[in-house]
Amino acid sequence: MEILEAYDLTGTLRGAAALVGCDHKTVARLVRREEAGGGLPVAVRPRPRVDSALMRLRRVAPAPAAGVVRLVRDAFAHRRKPLASSLELAGGPSRQEVRAALERLELEPDVRAERLAPATRRDLSPPAGDALAGALQLARSAAASMVA
Repeated sequence: MEILEAYDLTGTLRGAAALVGCDHKTVARLVRREEAGGGLPVAVRPRPRVDSALMRLRRVAPAPAAGVVRLVRDAFAHRRKPLASSLELAGGPSRQEVRAALERLELEPDVRAERLAPATRRDLSPPAGDALAGALQLARSAAASMVA
């Protein structure tokens, strides 16, 4: 038996609630809605609690060099690893080369990529990112000359 049918049969809110097995306040709400001409809701869906916005990002500067993009991707590829280890695991230069290059740039050799301050990360972008690549090249050439 529907709630409004029970109300029409009994004429009271509590009587209809007892017949249908719901609260009398539910019967009262539906009766008020019916009398106001609103009818029964087809589906009750709560409003989603979303506090987000859609943003369009537009590049205002030229894209970084492919080497810098790879450096950043490889630096953040392995979570909670030192930068030198992350770059080596990503197929880049050895840990010793990266540590030597970081020391030349006056950074801690065991620093993690996510621990670098935003200003320091900005310093690793061009042209300082090129300086890191240059320091890695120097380390490689020094290692090659020691072997030869």
